[in-house]
Amino acid sequence: MKQVPFDVLIIGAGPAGLAAARDLSQAGVRLLILEARPRIGGRILTLRNGIGTLPIELGAEFIHGDAKETQALCDAGRLIVDRLSGPHHEIRDGSLRPVTDFWGAVESYSKSLKKRYGATGLRDQSFLASLDHVHLSARRRDLLLQYARGFQGADPERLSARSLAGEGAEASDHQYRVVSGYEAVLEQLRAESDSDYIDLRLETAVAELRWKVGEVTAVTNHENGSQKEQFTARAAVVALPHAILRSKDLRFSPELKEQERQWNHLEVGHVFKIVLRFREAFWEDASFVRHRVQGRPGNSDHFGFVQAPHEDVPVWWTADPARAPFLTGWAGGPDALALLKLDERSRLERSLQSLSRSLALPRSRLDGLLDQWWTHDWSQDPWSRGAYSYVGVGGAKAPSLLARPVQDTIYFAGDYLSQGSMGTVEGALSSGRRAARLLLEARPRSLGKSRSGNGVGE
Repeated sequence: MKQVPFDVLIIGAGPAGLAAARDLSQAGVRLLILEARPRIGGRILTLRNGIGTLPIELGAEFIHGDAKETQALCDAGRLIVDRLSGPHHEIRDGSLRPVTDFWGAVESYSKSLKKRYGATGLRDQSFLASLDHVHLSARRRDLLLQYARGFQGADPERLSARSLAGEGAEASDHQYRVVSGYEAVLEQLRAESDSDYIDLRLETAVAELRWKVGEVTAVTNHENGSQKEQFTARAAVVALPHAILRSKDLRFSPELKEQERQWNHLEVGHVFKIVLRFREAFWEDASFVRHRVQGRPGNSDHFGFVQAPHEDVPVWWTADPARAPFLTGWAGGPDALALLKLDERSRLERSLQSLSRSLALPRSRLDGLLDQWWTHDWSQDPWSRGAYSYVGVGGAKAPSLLARPVQDTIYFAGDYLSQGSMGTVEGALSSGRRAARLLLEARPRSLGKSRSGNGVGE
């Protein structure tokens, strides 16, 4: 039998790939991780600004709700996790108004979709079209569209209504932030992995995966496009973003025609995110919010999130609960695409204009206080080609179908496979662990430590 130097190839060192590597290495499986970027982490991108201790998150930032895999890593690494506590406001007619029912509206509508699509044979439709079948106030409809565009990063005209049926668990007002930065979660994954069984190669882009039952060969490229190296193993975990697979940046030989059909049922979601650091946190002045808020219940002398639905940059948030001079601007779906067509300086200009109008502050004051800014265009990033994935109309079964192994040889991992937590770190971690479990179950005798525990693959 042909000898191969590795048991499993893992393509991609984001959360999904690293979660698979952690579990497989603990089982004594010989791994080669191939990562195109010069760093691990995928769409987690934590920067250190050199001033103060708060990190800059240009990718994933929040832990949403009861994220068991993510929280377990935080607990194991003794990472401090803060729960966001600042009130949620919306700008209307020049005034800030408290929003108390955003996640309640999402959860309620999700349940109504589950009831509607529980009927056998009901045809899927877009999220936007689904809103026409229920009686909603203009405000409730607007909140749901904000959720689709902002939280899902989706175009409401392309987002599957069926895919959101019953997804109320994701609609949680319990949001958390890792104080030391999301990259600390990745470091905990690496700390729990057995490095004796892992070979990690950065700046190694896989152009082609050749396969037959029980054997895979990854062909990598030089930067100039010429073939560089080939790596062979018994199986592969492909932990790349859905957008990369859909665009066929990784070729499979022979082709995976059924998987290609399912990838096309998923849509690529886009986001614009910009982090602004000011010389002072002017919004923490007790009079700042008090003078702008209408219908203020109780003590709302600060805010956490502000929604400005008709602005170019429709969402802003603070570093809450930390007191720091950072504001983050966010746009998703069609709003993001409109901004991403501009150059970076124009995006900054639009962001400051939106913030000025939203907070009723003179633009000159913002310009005078602005100290530094950061952004990252995930849609133009060659190793992501987008920020999120979401289910297109008629594609509700795609994630579960794509999660199935290909002849016990090719396994997929990524947030796009986790229907209930798509687009989250939690979804990526869960999918990586699932791929590792399925692989070990399918090949219990050919992978990992021998029964005597005296080596790998003996």
